[in-house]
Amino acid sequence: MLIYVDVMLLQDASPWVPYLSMVCVFCFILSFGLGPGGVTNILTTELFTQTARPAGYIIGGSVNWLSFFLIGMIFPFIVNGLQQYCFLVFLVICSLVALYIFFIVPETKNKTFLEIQQEFQARNGIKLDENNKPEVLLSTPL
Repeated sequence: MLIYVDVMLLQDASPWVPYLSMVCVFCFILSFGLGPGGVTNILTTELFTQTARPAGYIIGGSVNWLSFFLIGMIFPFIVNGLQQYCFLVFLVICSLVALYIFFIVPETKNKTFLEIQQEFQARNGIKLDENNKPEVLLSTPL
C-alpha cells in the first residue's frame, strides 16, 4: 500500500512510472481477491451451523456487495480530495478489519461447528449447563 503511495508521488518522474502504478493497482485487486474477498464464503461455512448458515450467507453476501457498491460510488470523491494518498483510507480500513479478525473472530482450526458455537455463546455470556450446552429456559420464574 505504501509502495503505491510512493509510486503516485513519482508519477512525473519518468515515463514508465504510470505503468508501474497500474501494476500496483492490479496487484492490489489480485491480493484482495485472493485474500479477504474470497474468505467471505469460506468463513460463513466455518462459523455457522447448518441451521444458521443460509442467513449467514445472505447477510455476508449483502454486506460484501453493498460495500463494493459504496466504494465504487465514493472512490472518485476520495481521489479528488486526497489525490495520491487515496489508498491510505483503505490501509486504515484494512488495519481495523485485521484487528477485528484477530480479537473477535474465533480460531476454527480442528474445531467442530458445535465447539465454535459454544465459544460464541461463552463470549456472549450465555450460561452453559454441565454438558456445555446452553441452558434452556422452559418457563419464567414466579
